[in-house]
Amino acid sequence: MIGDSLNLGTEEPLRAKLRRWKFRTDDVVGRRTETGVDRMALAGSSLAPYVVVSLGTNDSASSVAAFRAEVGRAVELAGPSRCLVWATIHRDGGAYDAFDAVLRAEAARNRNVRVVEWAAMVDAHPGWLAPDGIHGTPDGYAARAAAVVDAMRRCPASGIGG
Repeated sequence: MIGDSLNLGTEEPLRAKLRRWKFRTDDVVGRRTETGVDRMALAGSSLAPYVVVSLGTNDSASSVAAFRAEVGRAVELAGPSRCLVWATIHRDGGAYDAFDAVLRAEAARNRNVRVVEWAAMVDAHPGWLAPDGIHGTPDGYAARAAAVVDAMRRCPASGIGG
């Protein structure tokens, strides 16, 4: 897991769903996309087979071109043999539509990229979103973790049963 505070909130329920898995986490409150992708680059070949990303929430909404470049870099770093799972962004009462479009376009172009539709999830279930308009509630994070596992299962050559 590489990301921001939303990944931090997802860690515990994800561990509960994948009890037999070993996790490496590098999640930091307030992290921007460029810093998170830099952390992926530092990991290099030691990146896990599944890379769960939550980045973009702390970026300026106007930095779509920079976000697109960093997502492309993350896809390259993951390579064709890893599954890259990235959650869409919901901030301050709304989706970061342009950022989310970047994620969906990368998933359409790359068979090993999966998108967790977090923005749509909290739109459909407003009770899953904390009052700050950014973070999840415990139920929201549990649903987000379930969606991450679902996305991982849809990756090519997924080793996740159930």
